[in-house]
Formats: sequence, structure tokens, C-alpha cells
Amino acid sequence: MRKLWVLHWVVVLIVGWLVLSSHVCFAGAVVLPRTGQDTCYDAHGNVIPCPGTGQDGDIRAGIAWPDPRFTDNGDGTVTDNLTGLMWLKDAACLGKTTWQGALDQVADLNANPGSHTCDGYSGAYTDWVIPNVNELESIYNAGVSDSASWLNAQGFVGVWSDDYWSSTTQAVTDTLAWNVCMDNGGVYRAEKYRERRVWAIRAGTTPPAAVWETGQSQSYAAGDDGALQRGVAWPDPRFTDHGDGTITDNLTGLMWLKDVNCFGNISWGWEGALDKVADLNANPGDYTCGGYTADYTDWRLPNRKELHSLTDFSRCGPALPNGHPFTEFTSYLYWSSTTEGDYLAYAGAVSMEYGEVTRNHKGNSSRVWPVRGGRTMASVELDIKANGSDGPITVTSSDPVAIDISLDPGDEVGVNAEWWIVVQWPFGMFWSYYSYLYPTGWVPGVNRCIEMPLAPLGTTNVLTATLPPNDYEFLFVLDDQLDGIPEGKWVDSVKVKVE
Repeated sequence: MRKLWVLHWVVVLIVGWLVLSSHVCFAGAVVLPRTGQDTCYDAHGNVIPCPGTGQDGDIRAGIAWPDPRFTDNGDGTVTDNLTGLMWLKDAACLGKTTWQGALDQVADLNANPGSHTCDGYSGAYTDWVIPNVNELESIYNAGVSDSASWLNAQGFVGVWSDDYWSSTTQAVTDTLAWNVCMDNGGVYRAEKYRERRVWAIRAGTTPPAAVWETGQSQSYAAGDDGALQRGVAWPDPRFTDHGDGTITDNLTGLMWLKDVNCFGNISWGWEGALDKVADLNANPGDYTCGGYTADYTDWRLPNRKELHSLTDFSRCGPALPNGHPFTEFTSYLYWSSTTEGDYLAYAGAVSMEYGEVTRNHKGNSSRVWPVRGGRTMASVELDIKANGSDGPITVTSSDPVAIDISLDPGDEVGVNAEWWIVVQWPFGMFWSYYSYLYPTGWVPGVNRCIEMPLAPLGTTNVLTATLPPNDYEFLFVLDDQLDGIPEGKWVDSVKVKVE
């Protein structure tokens, strides 16, 4: 096992490729996933062609979801292959109760797993928790009219179109907590004495779209968000001020206008907000708010997940991280580019006062906060497959495993990048790693393969081998920060279980 080369690996290096383990630090960065929306709509909710609209369905910012998105583990649990989180298969297993009652229910699930056999739960895990608000929001699909029904069709059972408790308390109070509505993904506050549904999760988050910490560090009850602080830690500093009216969020890599109120209140609705961002791209010299002197032409209206990623749930008024460099904050709603799946004449919006993710009628007024960067449809698309599948797959030790990679650099062609290829598997209490180091070959640890410009790569076999029984993960990663640290700007992975 520890001498990987005895497995008769066949590796071909062609103009760049790289795999990186989900357990390797990405220097604090996360890669936001797509929202799930791939259709575009006018202000009245009618379907329209996407190209050129700047809507979420047109841009599709974020990393693509794995296929399949979920894996039924056969023991009453389901793993989300996008975030690595494991959920109870039966979302109604723990019923409906108060916020403290939810924490108590999960504590009992850990202490007495045999008392909770809903939908065949046969696990004996003792580390179930109530998801924090970011973890709970991560399972929402903005591309369907009812995300709860979609989840039930993905292998879950008992998912209600209703509010579910998170473990996150609203900032500056101990009486309100955050919940997420499973049909429309709304992130709302409720008094803790009210009854909401309970859904337990376990396991740490992993790429391709690891979930980040909420910012909450104060604990209000055992097992809550402040006590556990689950998720990828924020980088320090969280933001970088470029001195040209733009700010980069070092957690997500997204760039935002420094002046949060550059355009004021857009009184001609959601389509007016999209038009305003298009005008910023066409006439950057007309906008000098916040000392803006850059001339970028790829600004866009952020999707709902990108706006949500800015929220610090330990703060309010604004709900932005302490010491943030943004100026001209207002408590108004900010438009997202995402249409509401259940009410197509509405679009998602985020209040930066507390961090609510809600809806706003497309004819209403609201604020605009442009963003740029991140992965979009026109950006790098890399893919790694096992036996022709995005995985995870299960094979026997006598079945050959074929790993293929491909790359479409899009508008990033020619960008100099670090390429890595790494495989990981559990070995006792630890993880074992091998990586391909050009031109040396396979070596232990995580090592950069090569540094070279991005170029198109068709489907290419990088491994054909039989493997001993174990759980393996292969990742294909590219990074344009040439510092020898695998931040993982573009990542794809595939999991292989050998029985």
C-alpha cells in the first residue's frame, strides 16, 4: 500500500495536469459551487434565452456539481459529494421541536443510536450535529421550483417544504436562531421557542466545494455553531484592498466593488440592476465611486450564494466581517442574479443588515453590488473521471481502474499555472499521499507536478491499474498563484472504492 508504484501505475503527462487531495490545505480558500440554476427569465417569470443576460442561468458561476450529487451509504445516511457532508437519509427522523430541543434530539441520536431507526438507520455514529446556517444552505438547489421535492427525488426521504433549524444564533441576541426553508432556500431568523424541523449531519466538509465557517464564535448551548465552529477557517486577512476601488475576498477569491452603494437604489427593478452592471463594464470611466480607477469589463451581478458568502453571522449592521474595508454600507436588500425557483417573478436578494437570504419582486427597487472573478461557464473547465464516471464508483480489486482527465482553459488559455496530481487513501489513522513530480515520477507527499501555461487537453488516460481494497480519491487541480502552495483555484475530484 505504502509503495504505490508496485501497483503498475501507467501515467501519461500531457501539457499539464494535477490532482490534489481533499484533505490537503488550500491555504484557507474555498471554491463556491454553482447554485443549480441554468435557465433565464424575464421580469414576469417567462423563460428567455440566456446568452448575454448576465443572469445566474447565463453565467453559472461556481464549480459544477459532481454526478451523482449524492451517495446513499446503505445505512440510513446519504453523503453529499459536493461538500463531503453526511446527512441522515430521513429528514423527518428527528421531528419538529424548539431550537434547544433540536440540539437535545441530536445529542440523543449520538447517545442512543439504536433508538433512531428511521428509514433503516443502522449506523452507530456518535458525532451527529445540527448543521450551521452555511451547511444547511449548501444543500439547496436554486434550479428547481421546490428544492425539498428535488432532494426526495435524489434519495432522501421525509424532506419537507418547511423551515429547518440551524445551530447558528443570530448575532447580538440569544433568543433568535437561523433556519433555512427547504423549498426555496430562504435563510431566516426565528425565536428559539418556536418549533422547526430537525435534520442531523456529520463528517467534516471537503472539496470540491467545502463549506466555510459562519464567523460565529460565541456559544449559546452545547453543540451549537459557536461551540463547534465547523467549516473552512477564514484566511487572515479576510480581505485585500487593491487601492483602485476594488476588494478581493481571500476566502472565495471573488473581487467586489469597494463602494457598496456605488449605484444607489436601483428604482427600475431587477432588470435595471443587470443593465447597470452591463453599463459599468461598457463605461468604467463613468464610475469613480469609492476611488474606482480600474477598467475591468467582466463585472456581473452576484448569484445568491456569492452574496451569502460575505456574511459574518457573528455580526449585524452590517453582517460583514470585523475590519472589512468596504464603504458606504446600507441596510437595504442587494439583488442577486438568481431567479426564485418557486416564484419566477421574484429574484433572490440578501440583506447585509443581518444576512437574510430572501426574495424580492423583480419590479421592486434594491441595491446593486457587482462582483467579478471565480469560476464561470467561460472560465476553466477541468474534469477527472474514473472508468468514465464522475464518481464515486465501487469496483473489486480485480477490476482495472481507468482515470481520465481533460481540460478546457476557456478564456484563461495561456495563463501560467501550477499543475498537480495527487492521490490519497486512508492508512490507519492517517492519510497517505503520492503525487507525480515531473520529470521524476511518483513520489510520496504532495508535490507540484509542473508549472506551465494552461492549454486545451482532450480526454487523456493518466492511470490504468488494479488497486488493493481501500477508499481512494483522485483530484485534478490547477492554481494560478505561483507560490508552490496548492490553493486549488480550479479543482475536480473523483472517488473510487475498491472492495
